[in-house]
Amino acid sequence: MNGRLPVVLPPVAGELSSSWIARHAAFYKVPALTMLRHGLPEAVSLFLADRTLSRDQANRLAEMFSIDTKSVRRMTFANLQKTAHRFIAKEPLQRCSSCKSGSSNPGLTLRSQLQGWRISCPPLRSAVT
Repeated sequence: MNGRLPVVLPPVAGELSSSWIARHAAFYKVPALTMLRHGLPEAVSLFLADRTLSRDQANRLAEMFSIDTKSVRRMTFANLQKTAHRFIAKEPLQRCSSCKSGSSNPGLTLRSQLQGWRISCPPLRSAVT
């Protein structure tokens, strides 16, 4: 691995790993895949990293981003049964009106936005409660 990043952006609750990596890439002004390959030279896509991240790969990303491995794994669908992967969208399907208008992180993608069976918006839910 090429080493730890000097500046690490904290993940947003429920954020997808590809979104978090893309935010770092934007900060460092490099393509998102380049940022991912900084820690995982063998990576072929952010899409696959969200779904098939191995424990070793999660450890390497955790080291690069100075975060614990469990946090990295929680941002992926790697622990989801393979048979359920067909229900995960390739692009965000859901975005409530609160998220669409005036988001402080317009490029942010939450895991729940790829899950077609979820009908909830964590930011909206926290605003209501």
